[in-house]
Amino acid sequence: MMMLTILLGLMTCWQSYAQATVDLVYDYENYNNGTYGALPNRTYISSILESPIWQVNTWKPEMIDHNARHVIMSFAEAGEMSGPKIFSAKDLSLVYSFPTDEDTSNAMIQQYNGEDYLTYWAGTGSAATGDGQGSCYFLNNKY
Repeated sequence: MMMLTILLGLMTCWQSYAQATVDLVYDYENYNNGTYGALPNRTYISSILESPIWQVNTWKPEMIDHNARHVIMSFAEAGEMSGPKIFSAKDLSLVYSFPTDEDTSNAMIQQYNGEDYLTYWAGTGSAATGDGQGSCYFLNNKY
């Protein structure tokens, strides 16, 4: 049953990845003038997730390290759910997201006992300033 849940989750991520409604935006002026909205977000046909519409001044995929496959972040704009997000380094499309009501920060890949883990902090307040209360999460390759 657990494997089916994981498989369905991965299929949802793949479908979201394949069916995004908006691609990268190269139009700097209209992006910054609000043509795409105050908080430009990409929505998905197969999921309720949202991810940022990236405004890119210059895109040179050939300049990306061939070993780099993902960009990992944890952020939220006002009114959005926070949580770790993984984007493809190839085209900045959303690969994985785990929305949460808690504030999150410091998402990264770390090794423990020879295995890679997606790690992040989640809680209330700010871990960066030392006045937050929360937990550190370690997600293995099954998330």
